[in-house]
Amino acid sequence: MSATSGQVTPTAVAGATATDRDRLIDDVRASLSELLGAERRLRGRDQHRRQGGLTYAQLRALLALRDGERTAGALAEAANCNPASTTAMLDHLEATGVIERRRDAKDRRVCMVALTAEGRRLLEEKRASSQTIWQERFGEASETDLQAAARAMRTIAEMLDAH
Repeated sequence: MSATSGQVTPTAVAGATATDRDRLIDDVRASLSELLGAERRLRGRDQHRRQGGLTYAQLRALLALRDGERTAGALAEAANCNPASTTAMLDHLEATGVIERRRDAKDRRVCMVALTAEGRRLLEEKRASSQTIWQERFGEASETDLQAAARAMRTIAEMLDAH
C-alpha cells in the first residue's frame, strides 16, 4: 500500500521493484527489436534463396495448407504477403508441383489452394529440419519457460496488431 494514497500499488511483482520491472520491460522491448531485425534479415535472405528452396513466406503459406485447402486470400494473410506477391508465389509453387489450385464450385471468383503429395512431402521435410534446429536451441528449456515464451510472444503480437 502506498503511504500517501492508501491504495495498493504494484511496486513489487515477483520480487521486482517498479524500477526493476521497468528495466525488465525495457529488456523485452529491446529483445523484440532484435527479433524484428532478425526477421527482416531473414526476409532479405529469402530474396536470394537457391532454386528448389522455399522462402520463409512460401513455408508459412504451405504450413497454412497442412490441414486442408484454403483460399488464396487466406494464404496471403498467413504468408504476410500482398495479393499480387501471393499470386506470383502460388504460380511458382504450382509450376513446381507443390500446390494445386481450383476454382470454388459455389463462387468461381474464389481460388482454392491445396498441397499436392509432393507439397506434403516437401513440407514434412522442411518441418523436420526446422524441428531439429528448434530442438537444438530450446531442448534444454523447461516446459514452463517455453509456455511463458509462447504467452509473451502472443501478447506482443496482440499488442502490435492493436496499434
